Amino acid sequence: MTEATLTYREETSGDSLDAVSAALEQQRRAVIKAYWRTAFTCLLLLPLAFLPGFLVVSLMTEAQWTLSFPALASDLRTWLELHDQPVILASLGWIFVTLYLLGRYFRKYANQPRWNYVREFKTNLYAYLCRTRFPQLSYDYDGHIGWDEFEATGLFPYKTDWYLSEDYFSGRIGSTDISFCEAHAKRERRRWTGKGNSTYLETYFQGLVFCADFHKHFHSTTRLIPQGAKAKAKRGEQAVLFEDPEFNELFTTTSTDQTDVRYILSSSMLQRLVGLARRFPAMRARFHEEKLMLMLPTGRDLFEPSLYRRADSRAQLETLAEDISTVLPIVDELNLNTRIWSKQ
Repeated sequence: MTEATLTYREETSGDSLDAVSAALEQQRRAVIKAYWRTAFTCLLLLPLAFLPGFLVVSLMTEAQWTLSFPALASDLRTWLELHDQPVILASLGWIFVTLYLLGRYFRKYANQPRWNYVREFKTNLYAYLCRTRFPQLSYDYDGHIGWDEFEATGLFPYKTDWYLSEDYFSGRIGSTDISFCEAHAKRERRRWTGKGNSTYLETYFQGLVFCADFHKHFHSTTRLIPQGAKAKAKRGEQAVLFEDPEFNELFTTTSTDQTDVRYILSSSMLQRLVGLARRFPAMRARFHEEKLMLMLPTGRDLFEPSLYRRADSRAQLETLAEDISTVLPIVDELNLNTRIWSKQ
């Protein structure tokens, strides 16, 4: 069944949504054609990479085709026997160079157009969503939460060897400044393959990083880790136990100040965090410099348009809006808009 297309007439950067989405749909179709055309071209050219090696092996093993040119094959075989090492090195060099050039060709004419389409889609349609559905937010395609900032939380026990942060939203919900983005972190692992050790990258976090101005003044650092999980040890932090058994079952809490932490995490806040953890199992949190940072695992890519769905699909736009909608209730769930004392 064909998906319903967008019918709104909202303005986005001087152009109607219909006009922008129609242009994106044309770009999407061109990207798909370019992708398959480039893939087919690379497939046709791939045998060229192995042609020298095939000829060398054929001559040395007296393949069937050499019997049709016995004199030429014999001369070539003799020459190869005298120059076998340079020929083998040249053949290997030809393979690597050809594969490298094919990879560059595929990246330029297949992947780059796709990346350009995703950027145009997000820049235009997320701007539309923020203006019409989430006016309190703005979207920055190039914005992110930095690698160093992610590592500094110490919420995971691993050294990050690969990190990606994208799709940065920021704004003000009521009295609370917030920002959030998607993050993907991997660590290097080793495994035995039977031929020796090999390394690979293992994902240890994929989800949302949510930051907000906290509604209380405090000077300590407090971290919440899922019970049974590990995090980096931080100097000066001590374990904290609360009188809420449900919270203690969910989280291991550490803080640099046993008194301050009980001011930050009131009994009502403990219950609110328990409720949030039900929505985001394995959630981690840090309270630091009067700010709250949440690590919310999702296990999937968020805010990503599909190349195989129409750019003017209303269903796809609604799905992307739902991804944003899962984040904003956190402000109310944690009651972050309640200002305490002079915290404004």
